[in-house]
Order: sequence, then structure tokens, then C-alpha cells
Amino acid sequence: MNYSNDLPATGFVTPSWVKRRYQISNSTMYLWVAQGRLPPLYRIGPRAVRFRAEDLRSFEEKLATREVAG
Repeated sequence: MNYSNDLPATGFVTPSWVKRRYQISNSTMYLWVAQGRLPPLYRIGPRAVRFRAEDLRSFEEKLATREVAG
């Protein structure tokens, strides 16, 4: 398993990866998704959900812009 904290350019990342990257709990992650603070999850199988890397990259760029404007 790849435990790199680097955000891939494209593709999908697991919820576990997102929780490690942002240092949040499972319940916080789902709360932030429900509130629109994190991008939506995509169902890729009957029991599998993932975040799109492109959505997370956009999310992080917006956070960086907000922090700079501050």
C-alpha cells in the first residue's frame, strides 16, 4: 500500500488517505462532505467510495487562496 501523502495528479484516493492527509476522524470527514467543506465522494463499486484527486486539488487551492487573502 502506498502511504505517500502526495496528491496524485489524476485518479481517485481513498477516504483513509484523505483522513491521514487532513488529520481528521472518520466522522469529521463525513460531516465535512455533508456540509460541502470537502468534495463529494464517488461510489466506484458496491462497497467502495473514493474522492477524485482533481476535486481535492481544487479544494486545496481554494483553501490556500482563502488563507493568503485572509
